[in-house]
Amino acid sequence: MIPSVDGYLVNSLKMKQNIVRLPVTEMGCAAGVSGIIYANNFLKANPW
Repeated sequence: MIPSVDGYLVNSLKMKQNIVRLPVTEMGCAAGVSGIIYANNFLKANPW
């Protein structure tokens, strides 16, 4: 589905348009690696 479901949810829930999305549904097996990269970047930007 293009755009993915999260794209529709952002609009229908009137969320900010600069929200960071991780569309893993179209990535297959690479989604896990992409998720780890996003999590690493998030933790670097938001240290405890």
